[in-house]
Amino acid sequence: MSKQVDNSIAPIRCDSMADVRREIDRVDRAIVALLAERLEYIRQAGNIKKRRAEVRDEARIADVLAKVTAEATRAGADPDLVVKLYRELIEWSIAYEFSVFDRSLSAAAGGQ
Repeated sequence: MSKQVDNSIAPIRCDSMADVRREIDRVDRAIVALLAERLEYIRQAGNIKKRRAEVRDEARIADVLAKVTAEATRAGADPDLVVKLYRELIEWSIAYEFSVFDRSLSAAAGGQ
């Protein structure tokens, strides 16, 4: 099993726009991979939930937003920006979960 080498450069060590862009591209690849992983959990949630009314969970939304606000603050990121991005992500995730739930319900009922 090969060990992955981290060749990242700290932002302060970037000497050129090429360095900055290469690192942003690296971060973007990591973000996309994490979003894809998150999407798999959303899909599974849509398959697990028994009632459509369970898909949108206001308490869970508030919990997630509180956690990402705290994490943004801890990480030195702008909490307002992170919350704004997460609100979009959550709304998209809920819409996706509804579509998964509806397809699961239809399949269970013998539909297509």
